[in-house]
Amino acid sequence: MNTANDTVKTRETPVSVDWKVLAELGLLARINHEILHPLGYSAFYVVETGVSPGALVSESGGWEFTPEQLMKSSSLPPPSDTLWRLLTNGYSYEYIQQLNEESADEARLLIDRAIKNWRQICGEVSATIGGADD
Repeated sequence: MNTANDTVKTRETPVSVDWKVLAELGLLARINHEILHPLGYSAFYVVETGVSPGALVSESGGWEFTPEQLMKSSSLPPPSDTLWRLLTNGYSYEYIQQLNEESADEARLLIDRAIKNWRQICGEVSATIGGADD
């Protein structure tokens, strides 16, 4: 015989994280870089509270960063010349760092390629490791 306790399902309270945690995980940078910046928005949060009041809106319609700024990104792969050659189809980390202002577009392209490929590799490794226990 079933009792009321047998048929009642408990609901777990969803775990939530604030924007500071998302930033520490590199997700805020990824959301901004891949989704919001091309559309002219930039999500941000108050460091002291971890709360986001919204997104900044670019007056020029987009967010563009110098190669120097991109090279300081938390999403960047480790500075191994071998790894960067793999991720950028032959260009070393040192080469990209030495590109001058006239080559800023090439540098941005190579850095974006490295970040994209690095994220793909990390995601595949994570999925493989996560699926190993299944």
